[in-house]
Amino acid sequence: MKTGLLMAILLSVLLPPVSVIIPFFIIYNRLGLSGTLLGLIIVTLTTTIPFVTWMMLGYFRNLPKIEALARIDGYSRVGTFVRIVIPLAKTGIVVGALISFLFAWNEYTFAQVLVTGTPAATIPPAISGFFFQVPHPQHLAAALIYSVLVSFIAIYFLQRHITKLNIVEVLGG
Repeated sequence: MKTGLLMAILLSVLLPPVSVIIPFFIIYNRLGLSGTLLGLIIVTLTTTIPFVTWMMLGYFRNLPKIEALARIDGYSRVGTFVRIVIPLAKTGIVVGALISFLFAWNEYTFAQVLVTGTPAATIPPAISGFFFQVPHPQHLAAALIYSVLVSFIAIYFLQRHITKLNIVEVLGG
């Protein structure tokens, strides 16, 4: 069961977005989710969560096995997870969140087909719309800078959490 679930997650990561765009389009039209922000959120989660799950699985497997020690000290399963495992995995969680943000920020395929021309569209389809209008290079340049600037700011503020892992702080020493 566990291996089957992991294989299903891996297979969903391997599917290119173009291969599932038609079923999503049909389902979204029937459910009235086309052109809505909720629809874009659902499709982004559907494509991002399997990748981040697969990535975090590898990260959690490489954490030190100190859960048993915490259990001996009297922590419950939830207490062990909250006080020991999450602080140890802080770096992996931040990286997973950053990758999820960048995937969502740069979503083009589903946003172009499912929510194009609405306020729910993401930055890449909006930028591609500049190519089919009257050429205003300054507008295109501003949009490109804006799209890259947000990613750079997110990475800049989170880089210290990515590069720093203080185990002494986690263990209370």
